[in-house]
Amino acid sequence: MNNWKTVYHGDIDLRRVRIELGAGTTVRLHTAAPGTNIDMTVEADSPGELEERLVESGLFTELQADQIIRLVSHH
Repeated sequence: MNNWKTVYHGDIDLRRVRIELGAGTTVRLHTAAPGTNIDMTVEADSPGELEERLVESGLFTELQADQIIRLVSHH
């Protein structure tokens, strides 16, 4: 069982996000799909993997994903 700690809850380019850290380097992000109210969760084993998934999924641009990872790195 993984205990998650919220490290950021706020906006990234006018989109509400919540970033959580789990055991080890596990990280996940909660947000709404662009232009919808559909909740999305993206989980990864490392911040670098999360960044890749955010861009590949089309949820965030490379610049936005980089901004998200910088927020994770501060914790």
